[in-house]
Parts: sequence; C-alpha cells; structure tokens
Amino acid sequence: MEKNLILAGIIIKDRLHAATKVQEVLTKYSEIIFCRMGVSDLANYCRLGSTSEQAEGVITLTITGAEEKAREMVKAVEEVPGVTMKYLVLN
Repeated sequence: MEKNLILAGIIIKDRLHAATKVQEVLTKYSEIIFCRMGVSDLANYCRLGSTSEQAEGVITLTITGAEEKAREMVKAVEEVPGVTMKYLVLN
C-alpha cells in the first residue's frame, strides 16, 4: 500500500446539527488521521442568540495512507447534510 501525505479541509455549515455525525465518520477513519485541528464560530452564535445565522465550523486534517481510503472518508463525510470536504495529495 502506497503511503501518501494528504491535506484535507472540511466545512460544516450547521455545526450544531452536523458535528456529531462528522465526528462519527472521523472516528471510523482515525487510523489514517495524523493531525486534526478544528475551529468554529460557536461563541458568536451563542452571544448573538439563536436568531442569528447557523454556527459554522472548519476542520483541517493531515492524513497519511492510501488515497483510496481518504476518498472513502471524503465520501462518508460529504453524506452528512451541509458538509463539504476537499483534499490535496502531496507526494
């Protein structure tokens, strides 16, 4: 199996409803995730109240392993409504 270095980004449009499902997918593929960082605007959402726009989140990943496995993860993440994921293979 070829071992690649892959950078990935995930945008979650409605963090309050989608974050748990995204977390489940990332946990399933945790063996290929080398590094993960996530940020959200949840503090602004709470400060402005529930009438404001939905809280969004961004997750960046460094993935090591086969590109095929990364593609599987991308497909699973993008099945969550309101979530997009893109990746770049660095060889």
